[in-house]
Parts: sequence; structure tokens; C-alpha cells
Amino acid sequence: MSSRVRFVVTLAGALWLVSADRLASATEGVLTRDAYTSSVFSTTNNGAATTCRVSSSERCWLRFFLPPVLPAGTTGADVAKATIKVWANTVSTGGSFDVFRVVGEWNQGTITHANAPLLASSPVESNVSVTGRGYTIIDATQLVQGWIDGTSPNEGVALIRSPGSTLNVQFDSRENTTTSHEARLDITLDMSFGVPAGAILLSDGVCPTGFSAVTGYEGRFLVASTTPGVSGGSNGHGHSVDGLTIPPHTHSGNTSNSCSDVRWVDDNSGGSDHYVCGANHSHAIATGPASGGTVNGATSPVDSRPEFITIALCRKS
Repeated sequence: MSSRVRFVVTLAGALWLVSADRLASATEGVLTRDAYTSSVFSTTNNGAATTCRVSSSERCWLRFFLPPVLPAGTTGADVAKATIKVWANTVSTGGSFDVFRVVGEWNQGTITHANAPLLASSPVESNVSVTGRGYTIIDATQLVQGWIDGTSPNEGVALIRSPGSTLNVQFDSRENTTTSHEARLDITLDMSFGVPAGAILLSDGVCPTGFSAVTGYEGRFLVASTTPGVSGGSNGHGHSVDGLTIPPHTHSGNTSNSCSDVRWVDDNSGGSDHYVCGANHSHAIATGPASGGTVNGATSPVDSRPEFITIALCRKS
């Protein structure tokens, strides 16, 4: 059996068997703005640069657009995981950076160090490590949940070197056409997204987030009914006989022998053969009491279920 977890979803009268990666809807935010600012060149706009830099004097700014890629009705609670992925193209010195939520508006073509918007007072992620060329992953789950619910404005994030760090790195921007590893926002919706409370999934693994195991149904078949919760039946059966009357009766048959079949030799008379002939006759055997009788008894129960495999039931909380 595949190790991939599969679920059966029953909705609107239909029964669906789907794998966990289909139930966990993944989508990607659209990177709409990226730029870096420099305190050394405080009035210079670097929105057209092919890199987004983080160093002692440089900050990287990113903004993603959410509405077009999320299903209608999505709330922050439906987000199971969200990550921002940035590609470190050039790492002059390894180190770490902090991720701050941007609270003011900004434009890629005009942002500079001098006019940069305000940031939240504390980072949403701290000491994100960069050791070499490659992808760096930032946990943005709470950040995206707030953007979706509208509890915080979606003006993106700023990547700022952590206090005490020596980080000097250049991430790919969306203008980089050489390696083309622009920043990405990956969003994974909870497996229970869009499933109403009380709906039941059949799982050949553990119950997904938002579902709890249903107990009390172990070892039973499911029967559709307008009165759910009624139990019955058995996983085995036996046969019994109680008070069956048997009348008196006999079994008979014929027995015969020819004289040539039975003989004995008399050694005292010189070895002469002697024959004993049995006449045809019959034997009658009476069965049961002469006046009839009753028989009582039962077979041991046997499991009459077909071959089966167990599966878990999971109810939407």
C-alpha cells in the first residue's frame, strides 16, 4: 500500500476518495513588488535592480498579492502553513536576518531609505539563517493569516540584518532573468477547508488537522438510515436445533454368503475341506427411543465476514 495518506470525503451526496495532497490545497502568492534600500545612498531607488540585498546598510522589501489565488471564503484559520522562499544568489558573509511586517504603503519604483514606510515594532521571524547559496525559507503563517483576515495591512515584509550578525547577502529579485529565482509565497490551506462541521472522512492514516477520530464504530459495517446511531447485527452466526422430534425408525440391509466363500480345513482328517454355508438374511437396527425422541444442540459461532481492511473515521470539528 502506498504510504501516501488518502481520505474519503462525503459531501452533497457524493463520495470522493482523494489523497492528502489533494485535500491540502496549495497555492502561491503573486510577487508584485521587490526592492532594496541603502542607508549609504539614502535617496536612491533600487526597484529595478536584479538583486534584493541585506547587509549592515541594506534592507530587502517584498510584497505579495493574495486575492486572485485564494478560494472564495478563505479565512486566516484555513491557512495551515505559509512560507516565503528567497534565493540567496551571492553570500559574501553568512549570518542571519529578521523579518518585519511593513505597516505603511510603498512603491517599488519610488521607495528609498529616506522615504521607506514604517515597520511593526517587533519582527515576525528572528534570526533566519543564511549560510550559503540556495533557498532560505521563512515561516509566514501568522503573517498571512493576518493579511487574509484583515487584522494587519498587506504591505509585505522587510528583511533586515539581525542585531550582532555579519550577514551580507544578495537575493534574486523578480527582475533577475539569469537565475530567475524570485521570492515566492507558498500557502497551504488546511485539509478541512470547505468541509462543513460534522462531515466524516474515511482515512487510511491519521485524522487530518481539524478532524477528530470517531469512536464507537469499530468492527461494524455502516448502514444508511434516517435514524443514525442505531446498532445491530453480529460478526458471526451459528445454527441450533431445539426440540426437533425424531420418530422411531429402523435401518436394514441384506447379508449373504455362498458356500465357496467360507471354508475350513480339518487337519485331523487328512486335510479335507469343509464348507459352511450362510443363508441370505437381514439385520434391522433401531435408532432412537422406541417411542421417538427429541434432539437439542447448536454449532459454535463462526466469523462470516468477507475479507476486510480497517480504516479510520474522522469527523470535522
